[in-house]
Amino acid sequence: MKHLLLFLLLPLTLISQVQFDDLMEINSLNDFKKVVIENNYTATRDQPFSSFLFYGKGKKSLENYDWYCHSATYNLTDSTFSFGFELDDNCLFLSSSLSSEKYSRCPYLPLIEEIKNQCEYEAILNYDGEDYVTYKCADSKFGGLLGIMTAFGRGNIRSFNID
Repeated sequence: MKHLLLFLLLPLTLISQVQFDDLMEINSLNDFKKVVIENNYTATRDQPFSSFLFYGKGKKSLENYDWYCHSATYNLTDSTFSFGFELDDNCLFLSSSLSSEKYSRCPYLPLIEEIKNQCEYEAILNYDGEDYVTYKCADSKFGGLLGIMTAFGRGNIRSFNID
């Protein structure tokens, strides 16, 4: 019975995860808001920069600082977006397996797998001192590149405009 209950609950954990198709549909601020709201992100109370919108999911408070397991940012100046995902040790361990558990615990891993499979490698681009592996995705509405990187226990997916 316990296994049946776990089996029935697994799809519920997958429902509110950002998917590859969601990223491909973002072409405006409204598209971005649709993706984050439908995936249970909430606007953060602190919006420290007027040119960015911040959304979070899985809030943790650490000594007067709010930290989100999953974050999403939209740059109002250049219309780029990013999604950040906390990677714990269990998540990193799961990356070497084909377990369905990694899809529910580590949404970053299946996203980058799909980006690598569906898109074509473009270049290494640096953003704010971090190197991103970028890909050109034929199905993307935003027409730019998607970059992936991991640092400091977080996985990040960022859009880049093509100049």
